[in-house]
Amino acid sequence: MFTLLRSILGPLALFTSALIVCSCSPGGNETTPSANADSSSQSASTAGVQSAIAVVSPDEFEKLLAAAGERVQLIDVRTQRECVEGVIPGAVAADISDETAFEKGIAALDQERPVMVYCAAGGRSSRAANKLSERGFNLIYDLDGGMNAWRNANKKTIKPNGDF
Repeated sequence: MFTLLRSILGPLALFTSALIVCSCSPGGNETTPSANADSSSQSASTAGVQSAIAVVSPDEFEKLLAAAGERVQLIDVRTQRECVEGVIPGAVAADISDETAFEKGIAALDQERPVMVYCAAGGRSSRAANKLSERGFNLIYDLDGGMNAWRNANKKTIKPNGDF
């Protein structure tokens, strides 16, 4: 019983801590430009609402996914062709290289819920995170190193079914 509680509460505490840290980050309405995908975190302001982007390791990404459960919105911004090789379970497609596909993929997202994004190596997901921030999303997690890092860390992937 204790092990079960610890396995649930540990990731939940990590997720809650990340929410607190990101929502209480210094800088108020200051905008920090994204120089590259390797920045550990940044904040931006859109229409008076502070957004936070956190670039996290595969281990942190996995823990946050588990802790958030159905509350998280997981977005794969790679092309259809790349997704055929495998996706992170629960992801929905929003190809950042196709503006129409990207807009369609994010249209139903809730700005108040956490969004987690990834691509192949981190560059496109960084762009997607910035676009989401510009649109007023409050909490965005970007997978550092993308799907390449996820696979290198031996994390679970699945083959997409149908029209991912």
